[in-house]
Formats: sequence, C-alpha cells, structure tokens
Amino acid sequence: MLNCFKTTFILFLLTIMQMANAASILIEAESFKDKGGWVTDQQFVFQMGSPYLLAHGMGKPVANAATEIEFPQKGTYHVWVRTMNWAPGNWDAPGRFRLIVNKQEMKTDLGINAGWKWQYAGKASIRKKAIELQLKDLTGFEGRCDAIYFSTKKETPPDDLKMLEKWRKQQKYS
Repeated sequence: MLNCFKTTFILFLLTIMQMANAASILIEAESFKDKGGWVTDQQFVFQMGSPYLLAHGMGKPVANAATEIEFPQKGTYHVWVRTMNWAPGNWDAPGRFRLIVNKQEMKTDLGINAGWKWQYAGKASIRKKAIELQLKDLTGFEGRCDAIYFSTKKETPPDDLKMLEKWRKQQKYS
C-alpha cells in the first residue's frame, strides 16, 4: 500500500513539474530565411534592443517574409509578437500585418499599439514540430516586427529593455 502511494505521489510531482516547465520558442524576425519584401532595419538597435523587419512598400503590401521553425513539442501555443504602431492616433495603424502559422492566418492585426511592446496574437495549434511561419503585410506602410514568441504558458514577455535583454538570453531560439 505504501509503495503504491509513493509511486502515485512521484507521478503526480512529475506531472506538476512538466506543467510548470512550459515549452517555448523565440524567433527573431531578422533571422527569417526569406524576407520577401520586408527589409532588416538596424538603425534603432540601441533604442529598442534589436534589429527588426520593416515592410516598406510605399502604400502597396510587400511580399510575405517566411521561415521554417522547429518546435520543442506539439501542442497549443500562445503567440506574442514584439511590434509597434509608428504613427498612433485616431485612425487605423498604418503598419498593420498578420502572422501566418503553417498556412493558417491568425486573425489579429498586429502593429496597432504605440511603442515597442509584445502584442498578443492568439493561440496556434502546432500539430507538427517543423512548420512554416510567415509575416503578411496588410498596408505597405512600414509594418514593424522585432520577434515572435510561442509558449504553452500564457505569460507575456517583458517590455522593459533591461529585463527584455536578460529574458532574451534565457530563451530557446529557432
């Protein structure tokens, strides 16, 4: 009876530990293999912490950027994108874009918040470990994407630059 209790308790603890260790992956946008019509902008690295991809289409949406990524495990992931609205006001953000995860376009318009912040894009169901990830420009007016973060745990990454730099060093990259 005591051995059965010990075994059950150990299995319970292992399950809890597994749940506490969320699977996650960070993709730096400038590392996309095919940048499509997006360009790497490095001029504000000191102000915002990293180069980023910029959709400079002069009013016409640019070709999608695309890359392949490898997930640590299959499952449902929460998705955040570090981006900004470069011209906030009482109008639609000019640099809106969307994320396409394994040919499934996410419904959230990204690039709508003032200042560099992590914007929640929604949930993605990852059924294969290797998938294609795309950035889809919606406007051709300077959409900006710094990084994409997938995690099985719904916890927003830090926005503060010093905390963000430390956090980035702890992440698994694809």
